[in-house]
Amino acid sequence: MRRYAIALLLAAAPITLDLLPSPRTERNEALAAARVADSGHWIRAAPRAQAATGREGRRRTLAYFAHVTDPHIADEASPARHERLVGRKPMFSGFWRPQEAFILHVLDQTVRAINRERISRLPSAGGPAPLEFALVTGDLADNAQVNEVRWGVRVLDGGRVDPFSGRRISRANPCRAPRAVKRRLNRAVARRRYAGVGAARRYVGRWPGALHRAQRPFVAEGLAVPWFSVRGNHDALPQGFYGPNVVHPRSAPTGCRKVMSRRASAAAAADPWAALRRVLPRATFVPPDPRRRFLRSAAEFRRLHGKADQAHGFGLTPPVQRRRSRGHALYYSFSPRPGVRFIGLDTTVDAGGDAGNIDHPQYLWLSRELRRARKRDELVVVYAHHPLEMMDNPAHDELAGSFDPDPRDSRPVHLGRTGPASLRALLMRN
Repeated sequence: MRRYAIALLLAAAPITLDLLPSPRTERNEALAAARVADSGHWIRAAPRAQAATGREGRRRTLAYFAHVTDPHIADEASPARHERLVGRKPMFSGFWRPQEAFILHVLDQTVRAINRERISRLPSAGGPAPLEFALVTGDLADNAQVNEVRWGVRVLDGGRVDPFSGRRISRANPCRAPRAVKRRLNRAVARRRYAGVGAARRYVGRWPGALHRAQRPFVAEGLAVPWFSVRGNHDALPQGFYGPNVVHPRSAPTGCRKVMSRRASAAAAADPWAALRRVLPRATFVPPDPRRRFLRSAAEFRRLHGKADQAHGFGLTPPVQRRRSRGHALYYSFSPRPGVRFIGLDTTVDAGGDAGNIDHPQYLWLSRELRRARKRDELVVVYAHHPLEMMDNPAHDELAGSFDPDPRDSRPVHLGRTGPASLRALLMRN
């Protein structure tokens, strides 16, 4: 029997294991959650997804894996952020979050929680399943900066992590400021002082010094299993939305002026980057850092993942796809065991926008992968950053101009649910 499943994964599921069973609320009453007596877990009863009576004694684990998504590791000292726009429009709601200084530590604790779940708690006919791998489904970074991606990869791989952003001013790392200001900034770097907007917003006032302590280096445990990555819009686009044609100056994140004000005019909300260009020359001084620069391409995102675990999945991209794309194709598939295939997609649109799509070369490749899987009678799990309903971005990558180094034509683009050549239609045909 040929069976297909699509899993566009959007939640850090492993950490919910310690939270169940949850109190009965209106919401999970509607889901008709029924407790599985032998496992301590809940099976959600939904239309057309009823668990057969006695299945807990017959089921066989096909794959036991962890899922992490959307860490949104933010460099809170970066001048190329628009925190003051929070509250002006719904789309600006994610431009600043009170917990940003602590996200690397939270991700490390998430990894440690996953590592404690090395053996599945669910009974299986073949015995409890060992944890095989983890999927990381995008938005590792928050502002498409090199240092944010490096931090995320280091936490997931394990090792020493230095969360501080800012370097001593020098000829190689200049800042146009009075000498007294330069001395003050260099002292702040030596003392590892927090340089974001959180200090003024007083969300952590009950914990004096917490923002400064969050800048100290720590040793991350790292995932104890291989992990495979896909790209999200925040990994490619500043603030997860802005395409390269509107992001000027590109040097903004590495500089030494940052807007700390909470006030934003209607003009700033209408054109955030034009407003940033106007106010940065008069903004607050912060330590500069060349490591904060924006990523230049999809190929650089792949390189920053290193060589472990086949470049955390990106090394599994078929050689012909890598060659034709000049290294910018970030989709791949793998089979952790016979009869099961995982396919990772790149749904990010380099021209801009928080929604996604599938470009035509990737769509053709996916069609071939599904046909081969059907001949092999494999169960297929497709994972990506965007769910189907958020794959409604009509823009093609050629709109990014020189920032689209892939020589292949991305057109026509394929949306999640709309049109005869949508991703949903392709999956349903297979």
